[in-house]
Formats: sequence, C-alpha cells, structure tokens
Amino acid sequence: MRTGEGLCRAGSAANRLAAEYTRALCLAAPAAGAAATIYETQRHFTARGYENARRARTCVLDECNHRPYTGAWRCSAIIEGGIYACPGAMHNMLFCGAGEVCDEAAAPPASETDAAAVVAAMCGATPAPVSAPPSVAPVAEFDCDAHPNPIQVLRDDDDERASRVPAIRPPRPRRDVRPDRYYEVKELDTSTGQYHRLYALDYLDLDDHVNAVALYDKDDGTNYAMGSLAGRLCAFDAHRKACFTTPLVEATPNVATILQDNYYYAKEPGENGDRAFYWVERICDDLPVFHTDADARFVIGTDLFTKSILDIVPILERDDHVWVDDGVKGQYLVGLAQNFEVVVVRLDDDGTPDAFAVVPGVVDWNGHAAESGDSAFGAAFKYRDSAWSRVEHYFASNEGWGIFQLDLPFAVPAACWNTGFDTDAHVVCSGESATLRRTFDSEDASSNDGMNCPAGAPLSLAN
Repeated sequence: MRTGEGLCRAGSAANRLAAEYTRALCLAAPAAGAAATIYETQRHFTARGYENARRARTCVLDECNHRPYTGAWRCSAIIEGGIYACPGAMHNMLFCGAGEVCDEAAAPPASETDAAAVVAAMCGATPAPVSAPPSVAPVAEFDCDAHPNPIQVLRDDDDERASRVPAIRPPRPRRDVRPDRYYEVKELDTSTGQYHRLYALDYLDLDDHVNAVALYDKDDGTNYAMGSLAGRLCAFDAHRKACFTTPLVEATPNVATILQDNYYYAKEPGENGDRAFYWVERICDDLPVFHTDADARFVIGTDLFTKSILDIVPILERDDHVWVDDGVKGQYLVGLAQNFEVVVVRLDDDGTPDAFAVVPGVVDWNGHAAESGDSAFGAAFKYRDSAWSRVEHYFASNEGWGIFQLDLPFAVPAACWNTGFDTDAHVVCSGESATLRRTFDSEDASSNDGMNCPAGAPLSLAN
C-alpha cells in the first residue's frame, strides 16, 4: 500500500442489502504504517455498492455527492427506513419500505418537510419485473480451451439491408437450406488468416438479425457466448439460445462488449445520425437494468471520424497499470473507426458511459504494403490476464487488410473528452495519436462481429 493511497474493498456478504447501488466502503491509509481507516458515509451499504467500491477512485464518493443537487427529494436505498437529509447543502433522500418502489419523477421540492406527504408522493407498489434473466443452464459454455483464437459471428450477405425489411416471419427454415445463409460462428487460424466454421446458428429464423456479440467471462471461470439475437440479449451455443424478455433499445445493434457484469452496445456510432451508447447492467442478476436514452450522457455525431465504429473492446485499469493515460484510474470502451481513428468511451465509476474522445491513429504496416481508402473494423478482440496487468487489443479489417494491434497505453488529455448532446461542441483530440500495428492476415468479412476468450494465449505470440 503506497503512502496516502485510497484503497476500496468489498465488505462481508453478510452485511449486504438487496437494493439499488451506491458507492460505498472505502479504506484509506493516510501514512506509511498507519492503520487503515474506514469511512462509513452511509448507515448501510448495498450489494452493488460493495462491487463499485472495488473500482472507486477516492474514498469520498458518498451517495450525497453522486449527482448534482436538484432542489427536490430523491430516491435512495441506503437507509433502513424513514427520511434522511444529507448534511449541509446536499440531497434530501427518501427510502421506501419493503415491497414499494420509489418514483423520483414524482418528487416534491426539498422544501417539503412533511414526511407523510413525501412518502405518499413517491412510494408505491413494486411493479412486476419487466424482464427475466436468461437461464444459461441449458446453454453450453463456450469451450475456451479448444477455441482460444479470435471468433467471428458472420453471414455472407448484408444483414443491415435485411433488418430494414418488415418483420414478416417465414415458416421455420428447412435443414437443407445452404449453411452459409445462416449466421455462422468461425474461429481464426492465425497461420493463414482464414476463419474456419465451428457451427451455424441454424435454429434461428433466416431473418433474425445477429450481431453485437461478446464473450461473457464470469467470475466463476465459466464462459458464455452472448449477443443481440433478433433485438434481444441472449446467451447462445450451437443448439439453443436463452434470452432476456426485455428488448434492447436498438433492434439491430452492431457494436458490443461485456465488461465485468455489464453489456454495452450501440448501433454504428458515427453514421446515420447522432448515436448513444446503451448498457444492460448486472446481466447475471435476477433483475438486470436495461438502460435507455434517458440514461445517456452524450451522443456521437457524424463528423468527428470516418464513417463508423463497428465493434468495441473494454479496458479496466487496476493497481499501477495505465492503459488510457488520462490522469485517472478508469474503465473504458475502445473502438476503431474506418480511417484508423481510435474512439474511446470513458465509463463512470458506476459503469455509465460518461464521455468519449477521438484520437487520430497512425498505422505501422509492419513491412506490408500500405492500403488506401478506408475499411470497416467489424470485429474486435481483447486478451488479458485476470489482474488486467497484461492487455492486448486487436481489430480485424472487413476489407481483408489484416488484424491490427492497438499500442497501449495511449494518451487522452482532459481537453479531448466530449460529453453532452451538442455535437457541434465535440472535438477531435489535437496533438495526440495512437499507433496501430498490422500483426497478421485476416480474410475479408461482412455482417460480422467479433468475440474471444480473453484469457487465451496472447495473439502477440502467434505471429
């Protein structure tokens, strides 16, 4: 433990409350050799609070400081019961009782001091869950030992065009339909650059859009393929799928990754209007949170980089390791636009996409002839160890230019971060660049997305 460093740790599971999240439970060592001090900023901490505490950047992130003061009562789940006002000019917080849900949209002004009136306005019966989690039990694990190389899920036609056709379901397709008409799961042969078929998703209807896939590597060491199947988040294998009932905000997303227990997705940021990043929080919980436009903190316009980004990979900084050099420990999503611009999304401590930056890319062709024009990068892959002390990120060109490794770390000064919805105020990072190195061959692809087992052998050892 370094002098003055704030360290946050999870507490005993026996103390957890089944409630909404808040930042919580920080341990700090003010001087070398001094005993750690516990800063208990609330009377109780929630289950999600313990998880967020592992990633907290400081030990003063109590719920009272979580959002700007609005002059109204707000909902909380950190108190045993009753009403609690933060000291000073902070938030007034309401905790509804068991079996009730708190409606912040109905909040009276903070000047209202009658407890019964506040409770009557904001507390109501808990609604039925809007989604049920997919049971992964009938879905087989993805075999990372047998298939450690980059994986693509793809089809040899334009699924974007098909997705714009009205959804009139044909009869269940016959098994003698050509296999390449279905989406297929393929693995890269790093020695040849060719993708070899593992299986076809032939149990889906032919008009089902499949994209925004990611490998969910759970804390227990199991791995599951997940993605958007016909507009719903599903786990899938060679024979079956298991899906959430709540539809995704985007019916045909084509950008996705999973960081810890959160699924992040979008639809072609950079093209066809302003685009937001969405997320499904706690995909392993009984009641995951499907975030919508109301939770977005920014949109990405159409004039900061070439066309679009079509896949992303996550970054989580731990201990002394820095992968995005912006002066803070953080968690990020990274994609590659079609002229090698690096697009990085910064996540807040609670996982919310908070800001983004665009860093121009410089390409090292590694002895190969430089290509001209632009290329979509529809598949991205991440390799890391369990401590995130080794991180490698790769992007596959849809034009068959090869697979490119992003040099880490790269710098993102504070002035480069964009947030909000005024896209005219957003800027490209000036004076900085990120390096992409061509590592090995990869055949062309379309209607595709990438995933891989992150703990597999580093691709840097394959070339």
